[in-house]
Amino acid sequence: MGEYTSAGFEVPTSCSCRAAWIYRRRVMVSQIKLRESLNFKRIFITVDAEPDILNVVKDERLNFKNKRAIVSGPLTHLGKKLVKELVKQGAKVIAFGGSEGDLVHLRKTNPQIEIIPADLKSWLHTEIAFGKVGPVDYLVNCAECNALGSIADITEEDVDYILNTNLKAAINISRMVAKSFIQHSIRGSIVNVSSQASKIGLRKQSIFCASKAGLDGYTRAAALELASLGIRINCVNPTVLMPELKEGIWCDHKMSDALLSRIPLKKFCELQEVVDAIIFLLSDNASFITGICLSIDGGISSS
Repeated sequence: MGEYTSAGFEVPTSCSCRAAWIYRRRVMVSQIKLRESLNFKRIFITVDAEPDILNVVKDERLNFKNKRAIVSGPLTHLGKKLVKELVKQGAKVIAFGGSEGDLVHLRKTNPQIEIIPADLKSWLHTEIAFGKVGPVDYLVNCAECNALGSIADITEEDVDYILNTNLKAAINISRMVAKSFIQHSIRGSIVNVSSQASKIGLRKQSIFCASKAGLDGYTRAAALELASLGIRINCVNPTVLMPELKEGIWCDHKMSDALLSRIPLKKFCELQEVVDAIIFLLSDNASFITGICLSIDGGISSS
């Protein structure tokens, strides 16, 4: 195969080699012309930067600033925690229900809140007290009570006490709040605090289970009725809360250990875990959610 020199390049004489050489030379010339046309300057292309996942941006849909929220039953462990969180979120909180002395003590740790004493077990007394509330945007029903007792030993007083606190009070307050929403054209949100006891049986707590099952049923039915008005109502169903292990019926280790053995996640519920769920359901983040009963029970209701 012969070769000859042209423009500083050695050119092969065979047809196939020469064709390949011509192709490579054209590519080289094209690259040289491109560099010359760019005058060896760099080209910078502006693109949208990837979001910084560590730079947390405040979710405006969680903005409770200047919104008015009623917490019914604010003296429970959950009620106190929720009052504090709603104040932190910028809401104007009304602590509704309980004795005036206890509510005054609650206000010492949360000076921004408004307090309205009321006997929530009394339909009439609650109605009168509610007259002081005015327009609101949110309601959370936290009031509840419980008592151990076998079916054979249930009394009318037990039934009245538990049902009036856990079910009747929530129905009474939510109906008045819903009426207020409608009168003031507010697309409000209500969250009822139910329990795992609405979905599973608990020994010697039949009336408590019945009251919470009733609250679930009421929530679903009320959600259907109020949805066309843009009013949402949901409930949360937590398992035993950590503070409850130190008092009341759950301080009995035999009872608490037996329940813990049934919970797949092998832990009881932290107050903050329930508060976070309530805040979510109240907020516009849950704007397409109504009529649900959200289990916060470590998986026990699925097992």
